Parts: sequence; structure tokens; C-alpha cells
Amino acid sequence: MIAYRYWQSAFDKDDDFDDVNFVQLCYFVFLHSFIAAIFKNVYWYFVGHSYGIDHAAMIFAANVLGSFVFLYLLLFCNRLYKRIKKRLSTKAV
Repeated sequence: MIAYRYWQSAFDKDDDFDDVNFVQLCYFVFLHSFIAAIFKNVYWYFVGHSYGIDHAAMIFAANVLGSFVFLYLLLFCNRLYKRIKKRLSTKAV
């Protein structure tokens, strides 16, 4: 939520994602991944488990990869939905 609100204020965006381009989305994904890696690293420090830059880098990379996979799955589902909706609307006419 911290990354989302900061991203909204930096790019002057509201809650809908209608006019978001790929570069702005990349900024959001990288900012979210960076903040998540920092918070998890701080958590591990206070819990007493092993922590370090290598763990933070792995968390950052995993969050970036996971975010892009999730966003592309959403894009695929959206395109599939529009294609099915278009076919159903042409058959009904």
C-alpha cells in the first residue's frame, strides 16, 4: 500500500488504471518489490534469522517476476474475455 500511494502521488494517478502505460507500471512493480524486500529483511533481522543483501536481492527478483507474471495473466484473461464476448455478441445478432 505504501508503494501504491507513493506511485499515485508521483504520477498523479487516481484509483483506476485506465491511463497507465507500461513504464509507469514498471515503476510501480519495482517500487513495490524494493519496499517488500526491505520490510522482509528488517523482519528477519528482528526475528533473528539469517538476512543480508543476497536474501533481499532474491526477494526483490522474485517479487518483480511474480508481479509481471500476474499482470500478464490478467492481460491474457482480459483479452480472452473480450474475444469470447465479441464472438457471443456476433452470434446473437
